Amino acid sequence: MGEAARLSISSENSNLSFFLTILRYVGVAMVGACMFYDRLVDVEALATANASAITVIKEDVATIGRIEEAVKYLKRDSEYQNGRIDDIYRILTTNSGGN
Repeated sequence: MGEAARLSISSENSNLSFFLTILRYVGVAMVGACMFYDRLVDVEALATANASAITVIKEDVATIGRIEEAVKYLKRDSEYQNGRIDDIYRILTTNSGGN
């Protein structure tokens, strides 16, 4: 084998080694990118679920607020009605005592 043929084979091996190294790094980078994308999809799904849960919690808090207001209204109404009953009782007992 001549010197030129040996240099050509050596050059081809060097080029092949270089391309294989590049392919290995590209493969590693693609695996990393796929793992990162997969993690982003998981985070997005979690964020969507959390947003839905927060919306439900806000609705529940609003419902509790409305229930509290209704209870306060009923308490005030009950106190008012009790006052009226007491007034009527006083009127009846006062009038019946005078006979």
